[in-house]
Amino acid sequence: MLTAAATHAARPTSSPTVAGNEDSQSTADHQDSLLPSMPEDLTQSMGTSARTAAQRRRWAMNARHRANDVEFAFEIGSGLLPEVRRLQALLADRDKALQQLTQEKDHFERTADAEARRVDRDLTTARESGEEHKAESERFNIASQDVLAKYNGDVAQLKREISDLQIALDVCRAEAVQKAATVHQAGDESATSSSNKRNSPNTWRKWRKKMFSSV
Repeated sequence: MLTAAATHAARPTSSPTVAGNEDSQSTADHQDSLLPSMPEDLTQSMGTSARTAAQRRRWAMNARHRANDVEFAFEIGSGLLPEVRRLQALLADRDKALQQLTQEKDHFERTADAEARRVDRDLTTARESGEEHKAESERFNIASQDVLAKYNGDVAQLKREISDLQIALDVCRAEAVQKAATVHQAGDESATSSSNKRNSPNTWRKWRKKMFSSV
């Protein structure tokens, strides 16, 4: 239908009318030239009739052309109407898709902005927490070093005290051994001199004095 309409559109619609008018006028003039001479009134009457007939023929031809033009326009309209509706549907779908994409874009932008703000807050909080932990770690290290230094000092002092106690214990042990030996020796001497106590009171006194002085 579109091909026939395009072919019909390619032909000039006004040419047949103009050509028909020119041919009709030439034919009428030629017929008038072939007629024998007539009276002026009759000639005018016949000329008027000829012009009227030519006008009627022109009107008939124009009517046919108008009918053809109306039919051609109807065919074009009938062929273009579905295409126009299809294009309108495509435009509506495009507008709907654009609106949906715009809404999704706005939603994504809002979501991205909110996520960016949240990440910034988290980073700020983490940075502050990291600085606090760093300061706390430094304080802990300083305290640990102080405690370790105090511990090392206490251990060194305790070792010195243990060494001093060990020396004192060794001295006490030596003194105890010496005293035990002295007591044993004194016991032997007392056993030996017990028989002479009655005869030698001075010796007993000396022994007692020696025992008390050693203790």
